[in-house]
Amino acid sequence: GWCKGEVPDADVGSAADVAAVRVQMRGPFVPYVRVAGDFANGMWYGAGGGATIFKRGAGGWKRVGGGGGAISVDIAHAYGVPFSSMCALGIYDAKGCKR
Repeated sequence: GWCKGEVPDADVGSAADVAAVRVQMRGPFVPYVRVAGDFANGMWYGAGGGATIFKRGAGGWKRVGGGGGAISVDIAHAYGVPFSSMCALGIYDAKGCKR
C-alpha cells in the first residue's frame, strides 16, 4: 500500500530539516524522517515503536503529536497535516490521499 513513487524507510527532505527532527526523536532506532512543507513524520523503533508528527514554526521544529503506533490519515489531518503532503510523509493509509 505505498503511495506512488514512495521509497519505504528512506529519509525525505533537506538534510538540515531531517537532522533537526531526528535530534528530537525517541527510540534507539529511527529508520526515517520525512519532511514535506512545514510538516515532518519520524518513525522510531525499540521497546515498541511508532511515528511522531512535527511542525515547523518560528522557533524550529516542534512535536505536535504521535508516539506509539502508526499515524493514520485521520490523525495526521487532526494535527493539521494537509492531505497533499501525506504520501510524501509516509502516512501509512494515505495511498494517493485526496479528501
